[in-house]
Amino acid sequence: MMQTTGPVIELGAGNYSTPILHEIAAAQGRHLTTVDNNPDWLNRFKIFENDGHTLELLQSWDDFQPESYGLAFVDHADPPGHPRWLQVQKLLPVAGVIVIHDTEDDLYGYAKLMGEINVIDEDTTHRTQTRVIRRKQ
Repeated sequence: MMQTTGPVIELGAGNYSTPILHEIAAAQGRHLTTVDNNPDWLNRFKIFENDGHTLELLQSWDDFQPESYGLAFVDHADPPGHPRWLQVQKLLPVAGVIVIHDTEDDLYGYAKLMGEINVIDEDTTHRTQTRVIRRKQ
């Protein structure tokens, strides 16, 4: 986050990611939007909602229509048959940097994007792996 500017979006509220992104975005004076498709789960994070942090409920990830972001963080739960790579593909033209979580898991279909992205950084030292990517220019 420190190497980007502009609004931040988080796909999938998380026990660790939401509080951390909330605090950093607030300290940097940036707007954070947290999007999730599970109303009960999203409601757990209502305590973070304020003028600088919006929580949005989607009925379906098919409805996700991104705007422009400096940083996107992708770690949302997917119903079967709707892998995360589809949201990442929508984000590629409108996000400066995208952090994708669980890159070791073929279920999310990230391999389908390899021709469209540059990998800036990756962490493969943990069981759940993460990549920092951006669209190829």
